Amino acid sequence: MNSKTLLLSLSALYLITISAFASENSQLQPPPVYEGKIIENPDIPPIYTGGPGEMNKFISGTLRYPSDAVERNVQGLVVYTFIVEKDGTLTNFDLIHRA
Repeated sequence: MNSKTLLLSLSALYLITISAFASENSQLQPPPVYEGKIIENPDIPPIYTGGPGEMNKFISGTLRYPSDAVERNVQGLVVYTFIVEKDGTLTNFDLIHRA
């Protein structure tokens, strides 16, 4: 076997080995299940069905601004934390900032 053939064979073997390892690592793994635990910073964040545009449409369609606040021109920022349950419902609302 001459050196060109040997080099070509080793290169082919190297490429086959690399592609085999790459295909093993590229398969998506299902997210881990944490029974009864609250995950504060999940690897995969929850996504509103339909995306951010649909979420904004839902919020603007259901938000109720108090009439006395409208009359007095009250404005501000309110920040809540909440838990997204497995079925997508929101629970445990907690007011963390009001300005």
